[in-house]
Amino acid sequence: NSVFEWMSKSKRKLDSPDVQAIANANGKVRFPLFIKKSNDEGTEFYYMGELDPIADSFEQTTMPSGNSAEVSVVKVNFKVSPPVEDSIFDYITGAL
Repeated sequence: NSVFEWMSKSKRKLDSPDVQAIANANGKVRFPLFIKKSNDEGTEFYYMGELDPIADSFEQTTMPSGNSAEVSVVKVNFKVSPPVEDSIFDYITGAL
């Protein structure tokens, strides 16, 4: 409930401009996190908190694309502030 893992768009690398903008934000850019549980639940979004990128978590990796080839993506962990309340976290994730 205090770390959010995000993946960039496909075909991004550590030196891509949008990834660098996140890496170099240094508190100058807000990253509010809103989550929708599922499309079946309507149009409600829930505010989870503010995100702060964890500097040493940026990782370039790959994921499968539609034609069985691999495409590059960047994974980033963000610290969620304040941590998401247990009741909301359990509702969103479906935890018991």
